[in-house]
Amino acid sequence: MRDRARDDAVVEQFRRDPLYAAELLTEVLQNGSTAELDILLRQISKAFGCYRASCQDIEHD
Repeated sequence: MRDRARDDAVVEQFRRDPLYAAELLTEVLQNGSTAELDILLRQISKAFGCYRASCQDIEHD
């Protein structure tokens, strides 16, 4: 349950500050683990929406 509450808080932060979301994504792509990237992509998708085709591209890459 705490993970869901944290996700919701992160989603709200991303919506308030999209530049922060972009900077965090860059950092995780450069230095993060696959697990961190999976979590971040889920949060970004929840914050900004995800077109079905682009989500499928992410899953297959």
